[in-house]
Amino acid sequence: MDELRTTTLTPIAKLTGFAGTCAGFLFGYDIGVMSGAIVKLVNDTKHDEVQWGLQHSAVKKEIIVTMAIAMAAVGSILNGKANAMFGRRLVLILGALIFTVGSLMMGFAQDWIFLSYGRGTTGLGFGLLMTTAPMYIAEQMPFDWRGPINVSNQLMITLGAEVAAIIDGLLANTPGGWRFMLGFGAVPSLLMVALMFKVPESCRWLTHNGFPDKGKQTLVLLRGTVDVDEEWELIEAEKQRRESEVESSYQILDMLKCSGVRRALLVGVMLQIFQQFTGINYILYYSSTIIMDAGIAAPEKAIWTSAVINAINSLFTIIGVYSIEKVGRKILLLLSFSVMFLSVIFLTIIFRQIPDNSIEHSSYYTWAIVAGLCLFCAGFGPGVGPLPWTISAEIYPMWCRDTAFSITSLTNWICNSIVTLTFLSLSVRIGSSNMFLMFTIIISLALVYFSIFLPETRGLPLEKVNLLFEKQSTFLGCSWKSENAEENEVMPLTAKQ
Repeated sequence: MDELRTTTLTPIAKLTGFAGTCAGFLFGYDIGVMSGAIVKLVNDTKHDEVQWGLQHSAVKKEIIVTMAIAMAAVGSILNGKANAMFGRRLVLILGALIFTVGSLMMGFAQDWIFLSYGRGTTGLGFGLLMTTAPMYIAEQMPFDWRGPINVSNQLMITLGAEVAAIIDGLLANTPGGWRFMLGFGAVPSLLMVALMFKVPESCRWLTHNGFPDKGKQTLVLLRGTVDVDEEWELIEAEKQRRESEVESSYQILDMLKCSGVRRALLVGVMLQIFQQFTGINYILYYSSTIIMDAGIAAPEKAIWTSAVINAINSLFTIIGVYSIEKVGRKILLLLSFSVMFLSVIFLTIIFRQIPDNSIEHSSYYTWAIVAGLCLFCAGFGPGVGPLPWTISAEIYPMWCRDTAFSITSLTNWICNSIVTLTFLSLSVRIGSSNMFLMFTIIISLALVYFSIFLPETRGLPLEKVNLLFEKQSTFLGCSWKSENAEENEVMPLTAKQ
């Protein structure tokens, strides 16, 4: 196959990629701000048991946190039809506007119930955003930029979380500071809306939805050249396959009939399950609480320590941006899980050394736990964080990408809801040591599963990726390969010498 590689992104492609990754920033800000805001909120409202009553209720705190994730699941359900009908760009604008409304609701909340409604509204917003943005990026970017830009979406999640942690720290001693922490989310969401009016609709969505001329014009605009015939032929060929293969109006039934889509969907779902149940959101949402339990009693110190942990996550996500096209998705994911495995073993051992989980007698344990949390985020950042979204945006054919990615995203939010709603109470019941022991077992299963069943998608144009799932034959380091790979030209593309 002739070379499709572009050495640089055009200015409009850069702006398009950046606008898409702003969805990640909003999501990151939302999950990051709660870690410090919930501590500040409990402290500021401790004398108002009627309207708030949070100081002695882990359940209320879990509901506040989980409402956003539960409504994100609703957003992912609505997202499939919304994307099919209105396109990627309009759904991203709508999601950002809904996020703005939710942030303002939280900032002006007068009781924990209204605050929960605000959390639910922001969750609906970032549910639409996070289900749409990876597809938008994957469909707009050249194949060799698809991975780095989608990993940059995860980088923006960590950046948003870090900005939130810094704002939490700055406002930790400000009366009513939690209102500003939560309400500030309206600022970046409005900026994203403005950016989305400057970028084009997905060229692939336009082509597959009756606007082929506009789709090709958009592709030419993004690539900065009229020489897009080869990539355009792939897009057109997939459209023709869609028209010849899809038999009924029931898309999910068509997906289940197609062996390649079934296998891809299973991998996408398992990526999201293992990402959530290996403990990252337990750490991100409740890091300040974990740190306070580890012996840093002052809330403001716990919040700033949480900011350092978030910074580690951001720093190591940058490694993923630069390494994803060099080492490949599969190796990067397995390395990421391996580092996380080491960190949770370490944390399990440290917590077991603490009598009754009380470490006031030794600062050694406190900082050992902080180090273990930092190591966990260092492992999570480059691989397990971005790759479930990056890979899921690549592995489905265009004809069912909206629905399949919505199912994948719904899995993420359901698992996320389970984690945020139950893991804080569970950790109180079984202890931190057993919590991290549980994460150790889950990560072990993830390493085995993805060593066997995950194909390598690096170097393939978007229209060729799903062909990898038509016939599988892999073990450990060997990637899947279609038995018709040769005739379908399913081969990684490399730069011309």
